[in-house]
Amino acid sequence: MKAIDKAINKAGTATRLAELLTVSAMTVSHWRNRYQGVVPADRVSQIENAGDLPVHHQRRLQHHINRMWLEKMSVPSIIIAGRSLASAMGEYA
Repeated sequence: MKAIDKAINKAGTATRLAELLTVSAMTVSHWRNRYQGVVPADRVSQIENAGDLPVHHQRRLQHHINRMWLEKMSVPSIIIAGRSLASAMGEYA
């Protein structure tokens, strides 16, 4: 089972997952079908300064953000944690 499928199961439905992530249900459908279940890295761009990180750090940040979503953290908490992670990763870039 792919991470997006697990997230949908935890949320209950793809529509509910979309609501939790403040994206359209169609977006979740695209992640599931077009991107083979992988949430695209451009979602990381919601986190301030993430675009300045090297690609490998962006992927790590994306992984951590996806884990936080799966753990049902609130979006504001994810953004705060993501900013902190991006800042720390930037020091080692």
